[in-house]
Amino acid sequence: MGSLLQMATRMRALSARLPLIADEAKRVVANAALDSLFENTPADTSTLISNWRVTSGSISPPIPAYSAGKLGSSREASVAEARSAASAAMAAIPPGKPIIIYNSVPYAGYVNDGNATHAPLLFLERARLVGRLAGSMFKRSVGVTRG
Repeated sequence: MGSLLQMATRMRALSARLPLIADEAKRVVANAALDSLFENTPADTSTLISNWRVTSGSISPPIPAYSAGKLGSSREASVAEARSAASAAMAAIPPGKPIIIYNSVPYAGYVNDGNATHAPLLFLERARLVGRLAGSMFKRSVGVTRG
């Protein structure tokens, strides 16, 4: 019986923290996916990188590159600005609301499919996998091993 009482106590304690744990989990997953997107999205003019954005609601139309360039010359500056904007947007999303990562540049899928000579293939799928892995690692760190 002692073990059932201990388990019930642990479950009550966990249920009180569950909303905070869930919020932290979604932020860990979103940050990991964004890091992968910023690292692996190809840059020519930096427009594609600059358009990785975060919301919990409506999707906005594409914006110009944060730092315009050619042949990737403005990649680092645009990544820094896009990362800063995404972090600010994510911080404004309250617990219980979804974090949506999006890119409204029409040719993002075309580039992802490998149709640009300087592009790593399937950077979107890679970001999904990185996010899932981060979620799995987070669940283990808080003691959730299934589900």
